[in-house]
Amino acid sequence: MNYPNPVVDNTFFVFEHNQSNKNLDVKIQIYSASGRLIKTLTGRARSNNYKTNPLEWDACTEAGDKIGRGFYVYKLTVTNEMGETKTDTAKLIFVK
Repeated sequence: MNYPNPVVDNTFFVFEHNQSNKNLDVKIQIYSASGRLIKTLTGRARSNNYKTNPLEWDACTEAGDKIGRGFYVYKLTVTNEMGETKTDTAKLIFVK
């Protein structure tokens, strides 16, 4: 779901879905290994196929500070036009 992983400077989030030609609201919440929320990314995705365009993250916290080396968990939440929601989680590693 994100590349590159491990992350050096920034990373891109993409995902596949079954909602071709639909608007999708996307929220990605990134948590430290201790469970603290460090960043929330939001956007709207629309694609003519079953894969979204990349959503970039600069590996900075909400305060604008670069994150430290380590392991992070992110939660992807996607909501379609009918209000149906799907959530998935994955891990990433920051190495710089």
